[in-house]
Parts: sequence; C-alpha cells; structure tokens
Amino acid sequence: MSRTSTDQYANGRLINGFDYDHQAWVADGKYVRCGHPETMNCGCYGRVHEGEDTLRPEVAAEVARVSAVQRANKERRRTERELESNRGDFAQPCPECGAPEDSGHYGICSNG
Repeated sequence: MSRTSTDQYANGRLINGFDYDHQAWVADGKYVRCGHPETMNCGCYGRVHEGEDTLRPEVAAEVARVSAVQRANKERRRTERELESNRGDFAQPCPECGAPEDSGHYGICSNG
C-alpha cells in the first residue's frame, strides 16, 4: 500500500501538510505546534518553530538575492532599450569605414 500525499505546495514551498524533513505539521505556510503535552519537554520542531514560515531563512535569503538580480537585469535591459531608442537616426556608422558613431572620430575619417 502506498501513501497518497495531500500536501500542498506553492513554488516549492510547503503550504499545508507534513514536513517530513522536520517531522512537523504545516498550516497556511507556518509550522504548527506539536500535540505533545505541555509537561513533556519534547523539543519537537513544531514546538520550537511554531508560527514560523516554512521558507527557511537561508532559502528566503537566496530567493531575495535572486529577485534582486532579476530586478537589476530587468532595469538594465530597460535602460539599454531606452538608450537604443534615444539614438534614433543620429547613431549612424561612419560612411567611409563603417565605425560606430561613438568610436571617437567625427567628421573626417582617419580609419579609411
């Protein structure tokens, strides 16, 4: 007989179900306190981490880092598109040698 999981995940994060790595229940993306009696000093993950998000701090830090890189890349691409569109008809290569306008020579071509 095989177990059928009813665990619910979103973007790889356990939202509802059982975290087998930590042996703790999860509800609404947060660890749930274990069911052991108060008098039992069990040290269960659910008791120690009750109410914490299932996204571990090191994973949260990596997600934040990747998001920052993605935002920076998106901004860089936007800036490049704006610069390209602002050049318009003014960014013409040198008619004599084909060098780009921003190659440092204007007017009389010394490359040709």
